[in-house]
Amino acid sequence: MKLSEYAKSINELVKKHPDAEVVYSIDEEGNVFKPVIYTPTAGTYSNGEFSGEEDSEDRGVIAVCVN
Repeated sequence: MKLSEYAKSINELVKKHPDAEVVYSIDEEGNVFKPVIYTPTAGTYSNGEFSGEEDSEDRGVIAVCVN
């Protein structure tokens, strides 16, 4: 999913539910949910590894980590 698509969806939800708590599922089946505690971080993502923007300036931002 691209950030612009994600942002469009989030913006629509904010209009309807501006004070909703933000949570995430810890697994694909949705067995346990926890609150989101970090703001999104820009960086790179390759081979299952994420590096924050400060660690990946030479490669450019190609991903955003949402938690």
